[in-house]
Amino acid sequence: MRLTLALALMLLTGQSAMAQLQDPPPRSSHAEISAYLEPKDSIFVGQLVRLWLEVKSTGRFIRSPRYPDLNIEGAIAIMPEQLGVNFSEGRGDDTLIGQRQRYVIIPQRAGKFTIPSLTITVTIADENNQPKTIQLRTKPLAMTATMPPGAENLASIVTVQNISVDQKYDRISEMLKAGDAVTRTITMSANGTLALALPKIVFSELDGAQLYPAKTIFEDKINRGTYRAERTDAATYVFSRAGEFSLPPIKVTWFDPDTQTLKSEELPGKNFSVAPDPLAASTPETKTQQKSTSSQISSIIVTMLEWLRTNIVSLTLACIALYLATLIWRRYAAAAMSAVRSFISKVLNSEPFYFLKFRQACTKGDANEVIKAFWRWLDCLTPENRTATVEFLSRQSKQNDPLKPTRDWQQDRYHDALLKTSATTDTRKIFRIVSSFRDKVLQARKVTHVRDNVELNPRSLTSGGKPT
Repeated sequence: MRLTLALALMLLTGQSAMAQLQDPPPRSSHAEISAYLEPKDSIFVGQLVRLWLEVKSTGRFIRSPRYPDLNIEGAIAIMPEQLGVNFSEGRGDDTLIGQRQRYVIIPQRAGKFTIPSLTITVTIADENNQPKTIQLRTKPLAMTATMPPGAENLASIVTVQNISVDQKYDRISEMLKAGDAVTRTITMSANGTLALALPKIVFSELDGAQLYPAKTIFEDKINRGTYRAERTDAATYVFSRAGEFSLPPIKVTWFDPDTQTLKSEELPGKNFSVAPDPLAASTPETKTQQKSTSSQISSIIVTMLEWLRTNIVSLTLACIALYLATLIWRRYAAAAMSAVRSFISKVLNSEPFYFLKFRQACTKGDANEVIKAFWRWLDCLTPENRTATVEFLSRQSKQNDPLKPTRDWQQDRYHDALLKTSATTDTRKIFRIVSSFRDKVLQARKVTHVRDNVELNPRSLTSGGKPT
């Protein structure tokens, strides 16, 4: 009896041990998304508001999430940065991998705004390490913008701490005469906003001068999440007569959220004295010159008519050739243009073109551009039925982790979810490593292609050298 009981206990213990040695069932991968505003309340018209999106997944990202455009009526809404910030967080026994991306919203009117639900496409690895595409939707958000005190009658307002304003002229007043031109250029710059939100400059028209406004230049710079905007407006005044002219001052106004007050800076105007054009005075000598000019014009017209009479046959043949060329163009232009567009599209989406972009980024030394260009090229180098990974291409080139230096460098750059400066990166060395890796992958593919052709097209030759 004791022996039987001991054997039963041994069998139960063995089954329990075997059950513990078995691998746990794979966990199903999933992704989630959340959205929030910064700041959430106390928002003024013209103030920069960040819309943060956080995508989290239990599986690794095979491709970067795809974010849609954001349209909000009555507000400027764009995504100024293309690369998100990577992060990770623990949740129980799981480690979530995430990416944080932001939109910029600047309300241009007072009232309530609704941020619509956004659909983000995410491709992650499932429990079998295969690509899994998921569409995530954010919840709609709402915010309310208040008009800054005292700005109710202004055409537009921007909410920033300070705006730096500068103006310059390309000419001095002492040397002007009728027919001359003067260009007035005004440049504004501010932190914590976008160039599109800076106040619009309106140049006043002058009696006796033609006004030609130039195209506004917008420039935005982003450094570690800090925005700096610059706007340049210019206008050219062409003086059509002599006299005294006065360009009026221009006032730039903004709202400081820290002090809760309107601030402004006035650019002084400028006076110009325009002298008569000395060449415009009519004298007997000028009239004689005008008559001589008329005679020359008449002579030129007679010569042209004589030439037309002599070359009428050649002109007729040229018109017929032009007509035939027009017919041929109408018949074949569409096909020719389609072929040209197809060729250009093929070139711009080819692996050599993306590798050229990668080399240019390495030459410039911009580490951010190097990373983006590297993954675009790697995706183009990978066959369409495969996922763009270094491991797959390494097997093709029969190399053991050839791009480890570049991967270590990228991991260091995104450590602690902060980008480091590109000055510490030897991008030329990275290019040499990737270029050597590319040559070996292409050579391996070339050898495989030749071998496949030999196997798929066997030919048996007779003694006479002819195929059987």
